[in-house]
Amino acid sequence: MSAEYFASWRVPDLVRDREKNPLDIYSTVSAKLLHPQAKSSDTQQAGQTIPLFHATTWGAAPNKKPKTRCEDLLCYAGGAVWSLDWCPGSEGTDDIVQHFAVGVHPSGRTKTVIGEAVFGSALVQIWSAPSETSSNSMSTSTALPEMQLGLWHQGGLTWDCKWCPCNTATQTNSSSSMPRLGLLALVLGSGELQVLAVPQPAAAQQALLPGDEQVGPDPFLVDLPPVAWLQPQAFGNSLPSVVEWLPVPPHDLLLVGFWDGSVAVVRLQPGTAPTPATPVALQGQGQAPAGKGADRALQHDMVLLVHFQVDATALRAVAWCSPQVGQQEAMEQRHLFITAGHLGFVRLWDYRECSKPIYQRRVSSIARLLCLQWTHLLDPPGWLLGTDDGAVMYESSHPSQQGQSWQDAHLRRMESQKGSHGTHNVTREIRGENTGAIWSLHCCPSNGMVAYGGEDGEVAICKEPMLQDSRHRRAHTAVAGLLVRDEGTEVRPAQYYTQHDAGVYQGAKPAQLRGLAHANQAVHRVRWSPNGGQAAWLAHGGAAGIVWLQRLSLR
Repeated sequence: MSAEYFASWRVPDLVRDREKNPLDIYSTVSAKLLHPQAKSSDTQQAGQTIPLFHATTWGAAPNKKPKTRCEDLLCYAGGAVWSLDWCPGSEGTDDIVQHFAVGVHPSGRTKTVIGEAVFGSALVQIWSAPSETSSNSMSTSTALPEMQLGLWHQGGLTWDCKWCPCNTATQTNSSSSMPRLGLLALVLGSGELQVLAVPQPAAAQQALLPGDEQVGPDPFLVDLPPVAWLQPQAFGNSLPSVVEWLPVPPHDLLLVGFWDGSVAVVRLQPGTAPTPATPVALQGQGQAPAGKGADRALQHDMVLLVHFQVDATALRAVAWCSPQVGQQEAMEQRHLFITAGHLGFVRLWDYRECSKPIYQRRVSSIARLLCLQWTHLLDPPGWLLGTDDGAVMYESSHPSQQGQSWQDAHLRRMESQKGSHGTHNVTREIRGENTGAIWSLHCCPSNGMVAYGGEDGEVAICKEPMLQDSRHRRAHTAVAGLLVRDEGTEVRPAQYYTQHDAGVYQGAKPAQLRGLAHANQAVHRVRWSPNGGQAAWLAHGGAAGIVWLQRLSLR
């Protein structure tokens, strides 16, 4: 249904850009990477580096084959990773390749002030990675990830990138249109919101290379115009920070959070006539819209439905009502969403009535809320929150009666807080405080496994039944970690944690940080692949510029 709705969004004409040099923007080589179990006499102790746009395998010790059903692949993207997402594949197929998008900050940018526009050349990187959709294939793959396509823009950096949650690939390959890999929404540092119709990398290379030229070792970089966009002037010059697709078909709405605490709902409407940028709209703007000139339209194929204030400070996390929560909520899933901000408030909204929230709760009076997910995979359904003081929290949000709507359920809970009938929402803390900021968390779409990472450099997973186990809480499983040392960065795969009494949650108390963590070991983004099989792929990246891919067995 979504592919048909967006059928008119064909891949625009591509232009191969040989003038811009990514080496001028991104670091050419990673920091020195160290094996945690390498002996001082080992030649590998000197460390290993990864060139820009290259990848390598990794193990707990040099030249040692892993014993567990886990595979670690390291990709170097050239700068701090702040946006990362997997492209959905076709269900029921045995594709051997899947793709993910990465957006990094320029290596020379040591600080970015939130709420200030950034301009300049930047890349969105499209990588390929091995896939495990075949139930009969559990052997360790030897294929390495490849940076197959680089998409230039003039937005300075990419704050967020999200693929349309269903498969929107097309196989048409004609003189008028090349095959489409998917639709990718971008939040740029310039304040522009874009949707790209990303071509399949192999088709793009075939179309732009001369007949006798082969694909070389250098990355294939192109200029790709967006198929839909909104400039910041359309939002009253508010700058967006995060974007989420409507999770139910036809995925025609985008939920956008802003650095000034506002939120917007945008309808994707193929065929909408562009709205020109008037002199009044551009008044006071020292920079032209991202790479398109001052006469570019304010909007194209996007319709701004609402834009209103929901918080007094920055919004880093927004989420639509979780799908598949019952037969009665089909329409509510198109209207309800939650927001989480720096003041510690979680608020439930219906954008048809934006004067006040349906429900609000201050889950923390001292911590900023940095990440959020609302999912039906939890039992009961609810939302997960990560804070800047290291807590991972869970709050149930399910209707207490069968057939009851989400809106009625929350109204009853609000009444219960005034002494009337109903029950309170249940909030449980599943990871303690003072363990470093939790920058990202994500729930695996195939099995409900929760992964999270943050300031301490470790990535951990926990199974959703643990969220309800407050009396006999078990340790979360650490699967990856970075530790910056004087001689380099120690890279700890899952095998390291199976052999040491180390982890993010040991028994009743969390493992706390020993002093301040080094800034370069922070994990900013954690994402499970939606293309699951007998094994699940987990991707995470952060300040070191490393995108770490792990294939974790679900058995």
